[in-house]
Amino acid sequence: MRIGKRIAAGFLAAALTIGTLAGCSSSLRGVKKADYPALTAAVYGTQEIKLAEVNYYLRNLQYVYEMIYGSYYGEDMWTMTSGGPKTMEASVKESTLSKIYQIYVLNEKAAEWEIALTEEDQQKVEEAVDKYLEDTSEKILDEVGLDRDGLIELYRRNALANLVWEETVKDVSTEVSDEEAAQRRITVIALNDNSEEFVAEELKEEILSALEEGKTMSEIAEEKKLAASPYTLGEGDYADSIGPAAMALKEGEYDALHVEDYGTWYVIYCDSEFDETATETKKGSIVTERKAAAFEEVYTEWKAAAQTFEVDDDVVALLTMDTAMYVPETTTAGEEETSSEAEDETEN
Repeated sequence: MRIGKRIAAGFLAAALTIGTLAGCSSSLRGVKKADYPALTAAVYGTQEIKLAEVNYYLRNLQYVYEMIYGSYYGEDMWTMTSGGPKTMEASVKESTLSKIYQIYVLNEKAAEWEIALTEEDQQKVEEAVDKYLEDTSEKILDEVGLDRDGLIELYRRNALANLVWEETVKDVSTEVSDEEAAQRRITVIALNDNSEEFVAEELKEEILSALEEGKTMSEIAEEKKLAASPYTLGEGDYADSIGPAAMALKEGEYDALHVEDYGTWYVIYCDSEFDETATETKKGSIVTERKAAAFEEVYTEWKAAAQTFEVDDDVVALLTMDTAMYVPETTTAGEEETSSEAEDETEN
């Protein structure tokens, strides 16, 4: 069990209606990061949640989003919207507050169930904090703005929430049959109709002819300067594209199909009808999905009976995404080390 480094993988984003605390923005002028531990950003029941705690989770999420999406959307990423009125910054703040709300709900359940950290758990918490402080760049630590004691308290709450999650899903079946999880391995060459380098349909015929002659997909791709992409899939995967055709193939068979929605020809080769490694991985995914569904069912009931969660919008508004958390290592020689903690957050 990995305590402290992340909330359990089964935790789901909590959908909640957040109340608003009365705030006075004029009183927040001149607030500095050093003031965050004293500023109340939200209240769960009677428990005050300080801005420093919100800032920690927000900065880790910011890091992950910038690492994954920054190269696609650029500097304007945080002001972009996705078909609705909320910017990406607003959406990530909401996700951050939802996560914090969930942690406090589960900590309340830990007290009710008399679940507590053992000495070994507490030691793991402290070791995880020390590793975070050791592995994380000064830039990120400065933005997070929490000292060791503050981090230990956050990690301790995470660990308690993790124990409650594990208790909640302990009876979920982990038995998954080969039939339910079966995965096959295929190789695909995609040919876009709009490519200026070739005529997709004609090239598709050339590839099929080469396969008929006994050449492999890798050999063909190398000769024609194309990409031969490996995939594993099971029943129901890629249903709107290559899935049905791929599932119909026997080992060593191949086929081609055109998907008009993508404007692409796909040449598909079946390498194996049963990939053992991919099947075992899929079994793990199925168990994870079962646990997530079981937890969400119970958690929905807990939220309905939970104490109120109110947010001071003026205080939370102090946190902006103006300073990038993730800077690609290739940008500058000797660029600072990236945060291992933030990378772990992607597993949530």
